[in-house]
Amino acid sequence: MAVLRGRRQVGKSRLVEVFCERSSVPFVYFQATRWRSPQVEIDEFRRIAAATLMPRGGTLAVAEFRRWDGMLAAVGDAVEDPAVIVLDEFPWLVEQDPSVEGALQTAWDRHLRTAPVLVILIGSDLAMMEALTEYGRPLYDRARLMVVHPLAPSEVGQLVSTGPAETLDAYIVVGGLPNVVRELAKAGSLHAFLRSALQDPMSPLIVSGERAIAGEFPSDAHARAVLEAIGGGEREHKNIASASGVGGATLDRALSLLTTKQVVARHVPYSIEAGGRRSRYQVTDPYLRFWLRYVGQAIPEIERGRGRLVAQRVLDDLPTFAGRSIEPIVREALARMLPNRRFGTARYVGAYWTRDGKVEVDLVGGQRADQAAHVEFLGSIKWRRRAPFDQRDLDALAAHRHDVPGAGPRTRLVAVSKSGFTGRGLTYGFDAGEILAAW
Repeated sequence: MAVLRGRRQVGKSRLVEVFCERSSVPFVYFQATRWRSPQVEIDEFRRIAAATLMPRGGTLAVAEFRRWDGMLAAVGDAVEDPAVIVLDEFPWLVEQDPSVEGALQTAWDRHLRTAPVLVILIGSDLAMMEALTEYGRPLYDRARLMVVHPLAPSEVGQLVSTGPAETLDAYIVVGGLPNVVRELAKAGSLHAFLRSALQDPMSPLIVSGERAIAGEFPSDAHARAVLEAIGGGEREHKNIASASGVGGATLDRALSLLTTKQVVARHVPYSIEAGGRRSRYQVTDPYLRFWLRYVGQAIPEIERGRGRLVAQRVLDDLPTFAGRSIEPIVREALARMLPNRRFGTARYVGAYWTRDGKVEVDLVGGQRADQAAHVEFLGSIKWRRRAPFDQRDLDALAAHRHDVPGAGPRTRLVAVSKSGFTGRGLTYGFDAGEILAAW
């Protein structure tokens, strides 16, 4: 039994469909429908299983089942030759009928485990799917957890055939969703892609975000409002409350839901001091960050045929957006490089800021995940198209040795620049090619 999880639109269902088609064995592919009654779901599964497994299915074609354990047990008994059973959108089945997990455990232990069958559970609720195999849950120690990740930046570069800087600029917009990346590759350039996609209400750039949010938060208006506020650029609790119109305990519940679903991440300043009171929130997925910032609010305008104006507005603001959106991507890239003697004994990378916002440091490296026992390096990210990282940038970075707790005169200084480096005194500088190579 395999539990397959991954973000919406990342290609999980398509991957499993192709696997089933190429397996050359009978397969039952069942996709749950949200808010449909459990009995209707059972009847639909029975119909598909009977059609696929007959004549081995025997009584499946005429029998009636009221519970999932009986239905799955009958399928297990009917399978004589190798077969695949797929339950797609499994979290929706559990939402409709919480007994499904226990029913599957019973059917697995008594019927399916010894049958020549591969059972695949698919879901986009990352937290729920991850929890399925935890200790104390019915499927604990019965299934292998597998993850379908979005395409990595390096894979996006291979598909769109662009240089490192252009690839990272594209990744900020499309993330790693295969259907969106495919359209970008056809367009030939990021600007051409945006001008075309933002004039088509049915383009993958537009509809993928709509489907993802509708699938995750179909009826939670508060969570959607808070997500839109964070996606619009608000990062701190007070500002999120003001922008979303959601406050108090309701805001805390919405933030908890968003972080539990791993749609939003909560960050605190990284240094030798605890920074929990200065937490910031950020949308985790690059594509969704872009979609919430520009696309979602512009859909009515695009549907009225004014997509050309939307595209121009986006292109004009894109350099500013890229300057901030590249930061989490760079931090992950540096984290992938660790441990590395260029960073001393650092094992983790974070950022540091003060409550008043007067001090912000893009990169801070230390030895521990929660707090740095000692700050090994400070770093700055300059994602400018023409201006290199210069002496003025370096002097500003060096001044932060006095601002970040745990840093000192001997703390290493590193930088990431899209357009090269000038000046002296930098411990190490990373260009776009080195950042991309981290994947």
